[in-house]
Amino acid sequence: MKKEQSRHAQGAKNIKNELQKRFPGIKFSVTSDSYAGGDSIRASWELGPTTKEVDTIVDMYQRGDFDGMVDLYSYRHDPKTENFQNVNGSAKYVFSNRDIPDYVYELIIKQLCEFYDVAYDSAHFKIQISGQYATSLVHRIFAKTSLPAGSVVTGLKRTACTCGLIEDFWTVTYDLPEKQPQATTAKVETATIRKNEEKEGIEVLFPCKPDAEILTVLRGAGFRWSRFAGLWYHKYTPERFAWVEGLLA
Repeated sequence: MKKEQSRHAQGAKNIKNELQKRFPGIKFSVTSDSYAGGDSIRASWELGPTTKEVDTIVDMYQRGDFDGMVDLYSYRHDPKTENFQNVNGSAKYVFSNRDIPDYVYELIIKQLCEFYDVAYDSAHFKIQISGQYATSLVHRIFAKTSLPAGSVVTGLKRTACTCGLIEDFWTVTYDLPEKQPQATTAKVETATIRKNEEKEGIEVLFPCKPDAEILTVLRGAGFRWSRFAGLWYHKYTPERFAWVEGLLA
């Protein structure tokens, strides 16, 4: 006999389907759990939409709200919510967690430290800017920033704001790398792949002219030939560097 799916497992499945339709290209992890005090659903993802955007979807699956001031959990009894949850599943608690990669913390906190003349420390949680923890500022900036799928954060730029909170003065900048062509199977002599720190670029040097197929793939990925330097180059991103390493390995 087929086991009936629990309400929280059903809710997790439907939340993931809704999120993937609403934010195509973003990888969501949606899990559910049950315990003595009830059950829960947790949705997590990296960059992409803001927590507020995701909460407009996942909040419909939560059965009630906890008021910490009076230590009381109150169930939602409006017909619209109850009908929705009877069909789509639900949980006592539904959590959403937007992950920010380590490289983003490093990039943005370095820039904030430089602008506000604060000494940078690789232990980000120790840094304070204008009396506020830098990691908290990163989260507050990103709370207002929705990014398309595949975005690679490149830093911050000033907004036109002249009065307000620190997060009002900054907006996130990002690149959208081209869709990389399928890797070729053509053989290539050993190539040198390096990062140009000064120009923030990727440089590819061949010991001799490679097959035309290799050059076609590089051009398709946006690489350009420098006759002066005798190499192929492109703007650096971690994903692009890893791709060209895999291509020429």
